[in-house]
Amino acid sequence: MAIRFNNVVSNEMLQNFVPVDSMDADCIDKLNEDLEVEVVCQGQTIFNAGDNDHLTVYLLSGVVALADLVGATTLIEAGSLESWHPLDHYQPRKTTAMAVTDVRLIRFDQNKLDTLLTWDQTLGYKLLDLASLDAVGEDHQWMIQLLKSPVFFYLPPANIINIFSRLESLPVRKEDQVVEQGEQGDAWYYIREGEAEVYQTDESGEHLIATLRQGSCFGEEALLGSTVRNATVRMTCDGLLMRLDQHNFVGLLKQRLVEELSWIEVDDCSEPFYWIDVRTEDEFGRYALAGALNLPLKILRLKSRFLDNRKRYCVYCDTGKRSAVAGYLLRQLGFKVIVLEGGLSGLPSNPSDSMARSAAGVYS
Repeated sequence: MAIRFNNVVSNEMLQNFVPVDSMDADCIDKLNEDLEVEVVCQGQTIFNAGDNDHLTVYLLSGVVALADLVGATTLIEAGSLESWHPLDHYQPRKTTAMAVTDVRLIRFDQNKLDTLLTWDQTLGYKLLDLASLDAVGEDHQWMIQLLKSPVFFYLPPANIINIFSRLESLPVRKEDQVVEQGEQGDAWYYIREGEAEVYQTDESGEHLIATLRQGSCFGEEALLGSTVRNATVRMTCDGLLMRLDQHNFVGLLKQRLVEELSWIEVDDCSEPFYWIDVRTEDEFGRYALAGALNLPLKILRLKSRFLDNRKRYCVYCDTGKRSAVAGYLLRQLGFKVIVLEGGLSGLPSNPSDSMARSAAGVYS
């Protein structure tokens, strides 16, 4: 039986792993929040061929054997170049993993990891986008900070870029009461300038419970459901808020901006297309679809000049999250794009001959 326990894994250690090494410090902090280290004893199985556990597994210490269905075995030793990549990354598993020695592992929920990667690389794209428009540094920093709010993790990845078009600028004065305890919530707020205090009222009176400074946000529960405000927020100085109402947020939740096709639908396409892999260079170098171009999401705008707008492209990543963002951005730049639904993880267990040819490089 594996043993799980809370153990500190430094951000510096996590930055050795691919593709975590491409993420900024804030995203790695979030990835590290609920991290558990797992100890698996010598001879025990870590996962089996055919498992569809939606976990990304990294080796911290020890030696692991990966055995495929025809009996070929690969040894992975912690600290080796191979160990910085996930163990048999794709679903369902192609191999059975067994601990050759006692080993220490970390397992990340694949969806959470890819969501953080999507956010991080979208932020990187946004920074380049803003720089290309000669934006003043002070002006765009609040945008980057705002996008890191956990409330936006609920949005479809391709809709992240559209958040700013839905925001309302709201100047406020000292003593303005932005929200009141007990009222129906209908909006979320980000403090772009200024400070505020949070109060709760009970039988004994009003109590100060928190101070909100520039870069703070509040009211996210109003976006995620019909709730009553549980506190009052009052400005302590003049300032500027950015407001997103529930109606606009729900619109972003439901809006579909890119055409997504399954592996089978892509295989049936009569119009020829070219693969674009928007994962990091390290991910691409380890496994990729045969003939694919690598345009990492973070630098997509810079590399898009190498594309031909007369051609059609199919964009992919591991799970479809990053490629959904990339597909939308490329469409905005005038390219004909479809997105591979589910990414590489959606490859059928028994692909057709043409699928197999396309995917020939995936596990090499």
